Amino acid sequence: MTIDGFMRAAIWANQGDISITLTSLPIPKPSPTQILIKVKAASLCHTDTMVPSGIFETDFPIIAGHESVGEVLDMGEEARKEGWKVGERVGALLNSGGCGNCGECRYHNKRYCPEASMLGLKGENGVFAEYTLVDKDWTVRIPDGLSYEQAAPLTCAGVTIYSAIQKLDLAPGELLLISGLGGLGSLGVQIAKAKGLKVIGADVNQHAHDYLLTLPQKFKPDLLLNPKYDKAQDLSLKTGALRNEGYDSFDGVDAAIICTDSPSAMPYALSLLRPHSKLLLSAGPMDLHFSLLDFVFKDITVLGTLNGNRDQLKETVELCAQEGIKSNISIERWDEGKGVERIMSGHARGKGVVKM
Repeated sequence: MTIDGFMRAAIWANQGDISITLTSLPIPKPSPTQILIKVKAASLCHTDTMVPSGIFETDFPIIAGHESVGEVLDMGEEARKEGWKVGERVGALLNSGGCGNCGECRYHNKRYCPEASMLGLKGENGVFAEYTLVDKDWTVRIPDGLSYEQAAPLTCAGVTIYSAIQKLDLAPGELLLISGLGGLGSLGVQIAKAKGLKVIGADVNQHAHDYLLTLPQKFKPDLLLNPKYDKAQDLSLKTGALRNEGYDSFDGVDAAIICTDSPSAMPYALSLLRPHSKLLLSAGPMDLHFSLLDFVFKDITVLGTLNGNRDQLKETVELCAQEGIKSNISIERWDEGKGVERIMSGHARGKGVVKM
């Protein structure tokens, strides 16, 4: 099946130019390993707005965006042999390719391969378009009952925070601090609660607090903190009260995930962590500043995470569909690409999603 014609797309035209350019481009043709989808919903990730800086070694122009879901229209021969079918509802990670020969590809995970591409960031066009190509090896089916608008943020924000929580390997009942309650953090609170953890949320933005308080009781954080007013040295009794009966070990939380680029988030989290705990960075400022003493004398382990793999994306969408986990989204119509400009304006309250 060949899809001919043109499509509307939103592109980053030049490095340093932070404005989106709306244009018409030929509908792309899938390679043997690619799937062509009709985009049904695409959401904005904070990382998208970093592309014009050139930090990802982007070749401009490039179609923006990397969080999307849609309907399969066409595919390459290798994808067809694997059983993908026209009409299926799918979503994909931003990753594409990989050299197949380096240590990452052979022994770990090819998303860390230096030669791998990233949709809308490096090497491959993104998803803020009427049609997009995705790599079969990074694509999953979207469960029935999960709307396109809710599924789109899961392809990056959702799987990133899911894999972060998974990497911490906490036991049910243990205390997790999530610092930054935006797109990543608000999903993280719900996912962690669904996994039986006690969750403390921290953010200076009252709107972030307000959204979490509207969630069903099973997803609400066990404690909400505003670092402007809730000082770490005064929180021992509150965090201690969340412990299971009989707990007699260290004060503080068992792990913390940073989901914000605020420079103050990391020292605040460190002040709440117990000795021998874990700090995981899923976001943060590019230049980190901390005291070596926090890690040496408290024996804190520092971890990082980069989105996830296909199995984790599959687990993420299935968990969110099963449990009713939702992003706080603000929906705009596609409107020939003008919807992308609107969600990038920064005025949306919640995760900006363009609906086709």
